[in-house]
Amino acid sequence: MNDNPYQTPSSLMTLAAVEKHKAPCPVCGYPLSRVRLTFPFARCSNCRRRMCLRRSWKSSTLSTLTAIVFFVSMSYFEAVPGSNGLLFAIHAVTFLALGTTWFHLFAQPSLAGRLGPASPVELVREKRRFLEESVSDTSLTDNPENQTPEHS
Repeated sequence: MNDNPYQTPSSLMTLAAVEKHKAPCPVCGYPLSRVRLTFPFARCSNCRRRMCLRRSWKSSTLSTLTAIVFFVSMSYFEAVPGSNGLLFAIHAVTFLALGTTWFHLFAQPSLAGRLGPASPVELVREKRRFLEESVSDTSLTDNPENQTPEHS
């Protein structure tokens, strides 16, 4: 890519916007789309490991603050299922929508285990396995004995 000093700011902003919605794969470091990680069987396009989202401090904090604000609001408006059911339902649905939004915006990609994110030991093992695979792939392509002869 050539660096053009006369490049328009709009193209720079689009590049920043594209990179904003990506997160690095915990195994190989390849950029992953956050939207793709919302699906349960998402895989990294580079290392083909199964990924999932893991909560982060920011998403947990925002969800907790949202819960506190909604609890205070429900207390103030006396939104209980028996007397003011519609207002209670609006609070509940909005809380679930915001909690889901915070999770998908700020959660971190993680290697998927059997039930949720993989343990740190599994992550180290998969990183080591990926490095061994990539080293063996490069050694196969660099070694002239393993290359097939060209036919003319």
